[in-house]
Amino acid sequence: MKNWYGMARALSGFLLVALTLVGCGAPPLDKSPWKAVSVKADGADLLDVTFTDDQNGWIVGSKATLLQTSDGGETWKGKTLKLQGDARFLSISFNQDRQEGWIVGTPKVLLRTPDGGKSWFVIPLNRRLPGSPMLVNALGTGKAEVVMDAGLVIRTDDSGRNWRILSPIAGAVRTAERRPDGSYWTVSRRGSSFLHWQPGEQEWQVFERKSSRRIQSLGFGPGNNAWMINQGGEMQFSADNGKTWSSPTSPVLNGLGLLDAAYIGPDELWVSGGGGTLVVSEDGGKNWKSAPMPGIKASLLNVAFFGKRGFALGADGTLLRYAPS
Repeated sequence: MKNWYGMARALSGFLLVALTLVGCGAPPLDKSPWKAVSVKADGADLLDVTFTDDQNGWIVGSKATLLQTSDGGETWKGKTLKLQGDARFLSISFNQDRQEGWIVGTPKVLLRTPDGGKSWFVIPLNRRLPGSPMLVNALGTGKAEVVMDAGLVIRTDDSGRNWRILSPIAGAVRTAERRPDGSYWTVSRRGSSFLHWQPGEQEWQVFERKSSRRIQSLGFGPGNNAWMINQGGEMQFSADNGKTWSSPTSPVLNGLGLLDAAYIGPDELWVSGGGGTLVVSEDGGKNWKSAPMPGIKASLLNVAFFGKRGFALGADGTLLRYAPS
């Protein structure tokens, strides 16, 4: 799963522009396909979501928030974990067997479940490892890879008892994503560049941003599609797995901050952002429409799809479910 570290730190600027999109460059849809879901999250920021099958899924967030659904995401129940101090869960991932799962977050939090989430155990990490874990990918029984926010990839093959370093240090990063070939893409903490590392390589390949605006996040979709969000609501697209990028474009024209994006098909792309923003393009980013959500003012930090099932996760316990009629 993807994870966008540091998004909440940018909320202050985005909350100032909690405006509707009508008349701002993105005409509204006739009817929004998103519905608000009530969850008991104690005002936590919801940051990552995953599903182990059609019905069972998990959400993690700040304040050690862990939510579980067994009905496809229509309702969610909280699970209390006994941890020392406050934890900010950033990423969750399960193996294909649906039993072994992992959670990572700050400050230097790593949890593992061997029984499908019934019980969770703290896995200690070497204190000498730089930074805190920001992204986890479950890769098979006992196997997982973790990205540290210092730009380091580590791996375990024995359920967390031992870890080995895979990559060189990239430096502080704000986002990371693993590709099917085992490579990683990251965005630098300052947003001045994005980086790529292939297993076996001795250095990260660094690409300087092409826009005058700093990079917010980066991700991939079906085929060779990729997207990049720059600050100020600007986007760029790639059709060759990030080798080349289009000129910057703005789905909205009011400077509203965009935060995350996800494909639901080869050309249909949803983007979330500040002030409850949800915009969609059905032609790969050429044209856009907004999905107004009256009463939703919190920043939507993460949008994700699992087949035709989709969720937008936000600040202050905000959760939206994709439910087209």
